[in-house]
Amino acid sequence: MCSNESFDALVSKYDSTQDQLKNPAQSYLLGLKTYNSKLTMESRLNDAVVHLTDGESSSYLDFDWRLLRSEDVEELKNKLMQKGLSPSTIAVTMSAIRQVVRVAHEMKLVTSDEFMRIQRKSITEKKQSKVPYGCTLTLKEVRALFQTCDDDKYIDIRDRLILELLFLYGLACFEITGLMLCNVDFIGKTLTVSGRGGRQREIPLVEEALTSLERWGNIRGHHPGYLIYPISRHGKLKRNRISNHAIYMIFKRRCIEANLENYTVSDAKRTFAARLFDYSHDAKLVQSLMGHATLDSTVRYDRRNLDELAKQAVYSYKIGSSF
Repeated sequence: MCSNESFDALVSKYDSTQDQLKNPAQSYLLGLKTYNSKLTMESRLNDAVVHLTDGESSSYLDFDWRLLRSEDVEELKNKLMQKGLSPSTIAVTMSAIRQVVRVAHEMKLVTSDEFMRIQRKSITEKKQSKVPYGCTLTLKEVRALFQTCDDDKYIDIRDRLILELLFLYGLACFEITGLMLCNVDFIGKTLTVSGRGGRQREIPLVEEALTSLERWGNIRGHHPGYLIYPISRHGKLKRNRISNHAIYMIFKRRCIEANLENYTVSDAKRTFAARLFDYSHDAKLVQSLMGHATLDSTVRYDRRNLDELAKQAVYSYKIGSSF
């Protein structure tokens, strides 16, 4: 029979679980499909709570969503704008708020009138198309970056694979950290990548990447789990998921070693996209390889001189005698 202490602990744990299930924000996050979506929306909700409570709370679990009013949402939007956040970040935050209020309305915690008012107040202006920013690396600079991983140490073999996934396939940090061993098909020579919104794409593996995957596989082992592991400062593998921040720091460290300190990990994807656009004028093909949901997301990476391309297209068009 359980002791009084054990019984009290079980009751407390049960009550805590029930309270979380009554929290619309918790219910909303539990319904998200991907790990990275949950991380992103949880972060945005926590940031929103900080502003809604003037710093008195920093967790969505501690906020009473029944008390949220449309005036609070409008004030929150203004605070985020004054803070200098990008329009896309503000839009994501407002989207999270709308979804939490929707769940709260379904749970009878918010009236229909208040629900509709909050929905209207949380709508953000249509995002303006951004002027391209960031940089692309030259072929010489990319080679210099890869040369920092020429040793046979565990960390060099792993980091070379990460660089190949960044530059050869344009993977985002969260796509790399989410890769599982089962996503690699050594026979079919393909890699299955899960992008934003759980969208999957299959990309062909070149021999260089296959060789790096095999070398890393001999170190990692062939047991199920995440493909890329963290490595301790003593050179030992930690058999758990590597973080997005770790990928960022790996790229930064390799750039410093190659005397390329002004680049960021996002520049690897820009370099990949630029190479694709130089090779092919088909934006739909580039969209497919980059895993974008819309063509608008893809064309932002096109840094070619479109005026010059238009002139070349016009001048190269010749009317045949049979026209």
